[in-house]
Amino acid sequence: KLLVKLRQQLARGQYYGLPGTDGTFWSVYRERLRQDWIVGSVFTAHPLAKFGRYPRVLWWINSLAVLFCISVALHQSIKGEQRRTIIKRTFITLALTAPNQWIMRFFMECSCCLHNKCAEMIGTCLGGCFMVVWTMYALLLFAVALIVALVLELDTSWVWTGLISQAFNGLVTDFFIHYFLQRALHGTQKRYFEKKYGALFPPPGGPPTSLSDVAALIDRANGVKPGMNIGLYKVPASVVK
Repeated sequence: KLLVKLRQQLARGQYYGLPGTDGTFWSVYRERLRQDWIVGSVFTAHPLAKFGRYPRVLWWINSLAVLFCISVALHQSIKGEQRRTIIKRTFITLALTAPNQWIMRFFMECSCCLHNKCAEMIGTCLGGCFMVVWTMYALLLFAVALIVALVLELDTSWVWTGLISQAFNGLVTDFFIHYFLQRALHGTQKRYFEKKYGALFPPPGGPPTSLSDVAALIDRANGVKPGMNIGLYKVPASVVK
């Protein structure tokens, strides 16, 4: 059940208490970026996360396709090649792209279906179907946007809008959004985690700061070791170390 709880936390954005964190804001923020940064999470996401590497790659590609489509549409509606106009189009593109990313991930991941094996299988099927349909839709949008840009012989400023928007989205916006989200949620997540697992750690030890502490307790009590199979999941060393 602990491994299921870990997968639920990863899917639902409950980052306080993840393995590798020590209860401080910065350690939890770092782990949040490892799981949710649209670029880096392809390589740094937890191995037990339901939203795996290949879905994350598709998530990123779909985001790029939609972003470039928005760039072309804004180029047509907001004319001009001046720096101020390009910056304006860039910020509008970012504002429209971010909600699209969140909606995409919500339906791809189906985090509400992690209650048991049956529900998870249903969620995986639904998420996979949505992923295929959304990818086809995003690629169609990209193709239409590219054809429009070529037929109308648009200047290259729409390309710059798209590139700058993606650079800001991947290298700046994500860091700020997740910083403020974790600032807002850190205290609530900490109280929830301590209430859930604190009873297992009576004084003078104090409440646990991560699932690693809980896993270590289970290890001592039941002899659970890395590499053992528990239900559906194989226990990785990173969970109990």
